[in-house]
Order: sequence, then structure tokens, then C-alpha cells
Amino acid sequence: MTVLRRRRSEVLIPEKVAAEVNQPNTPLHRFLSKFRQVVVGFEGAEEEEYLRIRSQVGIDDGEAAAIALAIRRRLSLVIDDRKARKKAEHHDIETLSWQDFVKG
Repeated sequence: MTVLRRRRSEVLIPEKVAAEVNQPNTPLHRFLSKFRQVVVGFEGAEEEEYLRIRSQVGIDDGEAAAIALAIRRRLSLVIDDRKARKKAEHHDIETLSWQDFVKG
């Protein structure tokens, strides 16, 4: 959580991901409550991109939302799921594992 707080200006968390991981009384819940600006909704064509990606087998809501934002906003993506990582890389999105993000 220390690294996440320190690098919060570099982080965007799609609303769908925040809804999946935001469990009450956890360090992540406290982080999301304090730094609400990191949680973002879709803009413009991002929702269409999300729906296109979400329709593919093996990609869940949060992964599809994160990939859609990375594609449309040309951002790097921190993701560990192998299938989602390959999907993002297919779209020329730089991917990082959580371990790589924490090191960086």
C-alpha cells in the first residue's frame, strides 16, 4: 500500500475493478476512500471498447475495463492474469506485473 500511495498520481482504477476489489475494512478500501480520483469511469468510446473485449471468452469485467482504458488512453497496464495480459499485448499495450510496478 505504501507504493500505491506514493505512486497514486500514476494510477487509474476502472470503476468495475474498484467494485470487484474494494472490500470494507481493508487497506485498499481506505486507499480508495482517501484517493477517490484514482477511480475512473468510461469516457467516449471506452465503453464500446470494453463491451468488445468483454465479449471474448476468458476475460472478466474488471480485466476488460482495464484493457479498454489502457487501449483508449494509451496507458501501461498493471495486470497479472495471463490471458488478459496477452490480450492487452496484442493491442500493443505495455503490461507490468504487480511486482514490476512495485519495483518501478
